[in-house]
Amino acid sequence: MAPIRKYPSGAQKRKEKQKRDALVKLQAGSLRAIPKETKRAVGVLNYLKQMDGCYPNAWIAYRILLTIPVTVASAERSFSKLKLIKSYLRSTMS
Repeated sequence: MAPIRKYPSGAQKRKEKQKRDALVKLQAGSLRAIPKETKRAVGVLNYLKQMDGCYPNAWIAYRILLTIPVTVASAERSFSKLKLIKSYLRSTMS
């Protein structure tokens, strides 16, 4: 019995063609790395996501970059609360 082959759908064919075209443009040097309209880190992340695997390490780095401020802010809040608690406890010791 022969294995059943699955042919790519129209959307998959278009995606593959877009990848090939982008790669050819990159190799020819006619494609800019990042469009001028991109002004924020979120825009760069969206652009890298659209490139769909051309820059996997940069995509991961930008994802980490965009999550760092959230973790720093929560840590600073924790230390601020800790400082308030310690000062209250110290003032009530004597």
